Amino acid sequence: MKYFIDTEFIDCEQVINLISLGVVAEDGREFYAISTEFDPAQANTFVRTVVIPQLEPPEHPAWMTRAEMKDRLVQFVDADEPRFWSYAGAPWDWMAIAQLFPVAERVPDGWLYTAYDVLMLIETAGVRLDDPRLPPPPPDVHHALADARWASELHRAATQLLA
Repeated sequence: MKYFIDTEFIDCEQVINLISLGVVAEDGREFYAISTEFDPAQANTFVRTVVIPQLEPPEHPAWMTRAEMKDRLVQFVDADEPRFWSYAGAPWDWMAIAQLFPVAERVPDGWLYTAYDVLMLIETAGVRLDDPRLPPPPPDVHHALADARWASELHRAATQLLA
């Protein structure tokens, strides 16, 4: 099954400091988590002014530890062999997710060590992102769940254009 992902993070050069994770399953289910462990003091101006203000308040149930994020993501995917898709940031989004898993543990069996890029599918369809047949970015762009939903919509539209 396809899972459309987006992450918001702080790039710390050696490590991706995950802020939030949004996942939309092909069947319409959604998962959203915000890390209680990211350090906002490490954020650049963009993250401080665009990403962090869009996070739900700290009492929201989406806030959890990285270990809880990993466990809940594994529960969300369940026994499926997921194929993760992201818009334009597939390597970064995938790396942010993979870092939830300790090196000794690795990702669950059946999970590929990569994510597919929806932007490449759009280019294969021979269209540009400003093509009116593609959905526009969401008003809350850079909110992980909103962007995961948008990646799902873009994939659907690009697939139809390729048909």
